[in-house]
Amino acid sequence: MPNIQELYRVGVRVYFKDLPGLDLAAAVPVFHRWIQNSSVPGLLIDVADYRHVEHGPGVLLIAHEGNYGFSVSGAQPGLEYYQKRPGGLDIASRWQIACRNALQGARLLCEEADIGTRLEVDSSHLRLFSRDRLLAPNTRSTGDALRPAVEGVLGKLYADSPYSLEPQQRHTDLFAVEVSGGPSVDTAVLIASVAQ
Repeated sequence: MPNIQELYRVGVRVYFKDLPGLDLAAAVPVFHRWIQNSSVPGLLIDVADYRHVEHGPGVLLIAHEGNYGFSVSGAQPGLEYYQKRPGGLDIASRWQIACRNALQGARLLCEEADIGTRLEVDSSHLRLFSRDRLLAPNTRSTGDALRPAVEGVLGKLYADSPYSLEPQQRHTDLFAVEVSGGPSVDTAVLIASVAQ
């Protein structure tokens, strides 16, 4: 039987405030520049454009340790980071790193003039997820097992501010928890709260 404590393919999606008409193509040259300048954490390798895939990952910045993805989920754009290499850390620490990297990437995108529009992070809304259906199937027992790790990360991120958790409902989807109701604060404050 799989041990959920071995889970390492975890990620965080940071949402931007809704922007109708956002063109994800602008992220391709931006991500290439991030590789050249080592702008975000990780050994940055390449950029992949999956905008043609319906409900796909959008534009990916591929790194050795994990990937950054800029896409529109539903009607809300966002940037996600997910780890893809084991690192000998507990699940809460892995989610904390993913949260920090996603927030740093989102903050940088907001500062990019070349993105074609003015992005603004919706700090009151996040998504924590797993990309491992074997170790973390989308079930109630997985949610119960991962709840302490999720709450540990959110406790650091939001301190004493109230928030609500909404698990992904369809069992065929990846395990995910939508977090809403957190405080609307500057992204730099959130990054500092999860900086090791």
